[in-house]
This record gives sequence, structure tokens and C-alpha cells, in this order.
Amino acid sequence: MTVGQLLAASNSSYALPNPFDWVSTLKGVSSFPRFPTGGLLGIWIPLTLVLPALLLLRRLTDRPIRWDGRILLYMIPLLYAAGLMIMPVYYGHYFIPIIAFLPMIWIEARHDLKLWAGKDRWFVVALMAIALLFTLTNLYFFDVPAEKATALNDYLSNAYNLPQRIVWHANGVYILATTALLLILGLWAHRRKPTAWVGAGLLLSALGVADLCFYCLPISEAHKFTPLFPATMKEAAFVLQGGSVVLFFAVWGLPEKLRAHARWYLLLVLLIGFGTIVDSRWRNGVFELTERSFLHKKAVAELQKLIPDNAVVFGERAPQLFLSLKSRVAPVPNGDPVPLALKIHKKYPAIPLFALLDAEHNYHFTHYDRNKDKIQLKVLHTLRLPSFNNSLPSNVFLVQLLFMDPPVKQGSFQR
Repeated sequence: MTVGQLLAASNSSYALPNPFDWVSTLKGVSSFPRFPTGGLLGIWIPLTLVLPALLLLRRLTDRPIRWDGRILLYMIPLLYAAGLMIMPVYYGHYFIPIIAFLPMIWIEARHDLKLWAGKDRWFVVALMAIALLFTLTNLYFFDVPAEKATALNDYLSNAYNLPQRIVWHANGVYILATTALLLILGLWAHRRKPTAWVGAGLLLSALGVADLCFYCLPISEAHKFTPLFPATMKEAAFVLQGGSVVLFFAVWGLPEKLRAHARWYLLLVLLIGFGTIVDSRWRNGVFELTERSFLHKKAVAELQKLIPDNAVVFGERAPQLFLSLKSRVAPVPNGDPVPLALKIHKKYPAIPLFALLDAEHNYHFTHYDRNKDKIQLKVLHTLRLPSFNNSLPSNVFLVQLLFMDPPVKQGSFQR
């Protein structure tokens, strides 16, 4: 097989957009992280993306530049994230591999922080407090009145769809004002005489942190006008603000005593604790983890009674639920399952075919619905499982695929 054939065979229906379509690319960048993933990743965004970016920028301001393995280590999460962001969708679980790098980055960062250490300037803590107060206050008091609700439509987005307009049209003033404040405070907190390279590094650091501080404007107000958006979006934004601003000053100016020895690791614990307490999803998740649950095991036991061993089951949930069962699965992620189902039925008409359909976040149902003349759906059982969209309990329907085989023509003979 040629490389082109291999790529075509391995494609799962995610068409890669043209990264040089600048308008579309900037729509995605300006809305990062898109709902609902921002609330799912929470404090991991500052820890796994902001921290390596800040460390890399500061390393590049050193003269001469020290080309060693740490620069590569700081680049890995950023390159990985950039590769994911090319895709038109944005799933939180794709970022889990980056989280595995965090302990290594946190430990290795101490070596660079020691080299940058100078005299302890405790007033930097006050500068950090000013920055936190400025960002948190602006976000807290941001409000969209009912008469301006229609203006939100152009900026609405989710994990699968980009906004109609570049979000920076709406939050650009907040980002630029915060960038200016962070740049001034960063230059003040910097221990050494600033150079042009330091100024450039601080400017890029401030711009990136400011963008994350106000990424959710103005859609954080959408919950007041539509149930599609949760009221917890501002909670996720507060987490990003607090974590990003603290890490900005940790890299560019916090006193050495706050970044040395066990205190550096205590800062990590405090940031994760802050993200858990402020974000209600994380907070509720902690309490949920304290209770033993057999939801998945119960669902598998129910399916085992209903599905014969020689069956084939379609659906994105099928690989999870049938991992320990003998039935074969055909997930067809984000694609059309109808052609494959028809081929299997035609070649093996005796094999029963089933499908798992979610009440929400279900692409397969649309294809079944468009092919009612070929396949009918018979609901056999309803499961209650966590939703793909927001992790809340949602209905998952086990359906049997009934094929509308063409009738036998008159005069034909079948033995």
C-alpha cells in the first residue's frame, strides 16, 4: 500500500483544515479553551501549557542561550498542544499525555529558577496581588444585559464548533489592558537590568497570560439566555486567571525563598487545591471519587443479558462497554455507520446487529434517521451513563438494527 492509501484507510472522518486559512485559525486560537473543555481541564491548562511557555520564553531571553534538554522539555507540551489545535474539534482527554510531563517539568524548572534568582524583593508579592485583583474583578463584574443578548451569538462556540467571529473583537480591550499591566509589573519585578530580549519575552508572556485570563468573554454570560451553556464557565475562568497570573510572577520575579526547596512543591499543591476548590466540576468530582460506584459494571452486566455473543454492536461507547464481552464492536467514530452495517448484513445475514445511541452527542443517529428506508431502530433497553458532553447522567439507548430487505420478486423461487 502507498502512504496515501494508508492515510486514507486510517482517517476517522476528521478533515484537517487549512492552517493558513487565517480567519478560521484565529477563531480557534481566540476561543481557546473552548467550552466545555476549559472546565474539565481546569488548573491543568496553566500548569501544563502556561508554565512551559513562560519557562521557554524566559530561557530564550538569556544571553548566551543555553541549548540543553530543558528547552526541548519545555517545547514538548507546546508542540503537542499545537498539533491538537489544528483539528477542528477540541477534546479535553487528548491533553492527558501532556499532564504526564508536569512532574518532570516542575522538578527541572527548579534548576533554571535558581540561576535566575537574585535578591529577594518581597514587594513582588504585592505586585502579583494587584494583577490578581485587576483580572478577577474585571471578570467578576462583567455583565451582558438582556437587550444585548443577541450580540453573543457571533461568539458562541463549543468543543466541536468554532465561533462565527474572532473572539478578540469582543475581549480585545480587556486583553490589551491586562497585557499592559502585566508588562509594567513584570518589568518592575524583574531582578536584572531589562534588555530588548527580556522586554520581548515579558511582552509575549503577558499577552499569552492576559488572553487566557479573558478567553471566556463574552460567552460566560450566555448561561443567562440559553441552557446550552453552564453558569460555571466563570469558575473555570477564575481558575485560569489565578493559576496563570501566579505562574507568570513565579517565573519572572517571585522571591527565591518562595520558589526554593519544598516551598516550590508546596506551590504546586496549592495551585491544584485552588483549582479543585474554585471549579465546581472538580469539587463535585472529588466527592464523587470518595464513593464507590459500579455504574459501568452494572451496565455491562445488563448488556451481557441482552446481546448474543455473535452480535456486532455499533457506537462510540461500544468499545468501552463490550471490552469484557464476546460481542464484536464497530465504533465508526464520527462517521456514517450505515454503509458498514449494510455490508455486514449482506454478507452475514444471520448475525444480529445492534447499536448504542446517546441522547446527546450522537452523530450516528442522524445517519440512521436519513436511511429509514434501509434500517429501522428498535429500542431494547435504556442505560444511564455519564454524558460525553458534560459528564452528567444521560440516557444511552440499546437499539436493534432491523434491515428493510427488498421483497422477493414475484415468480422467483427460493429453496
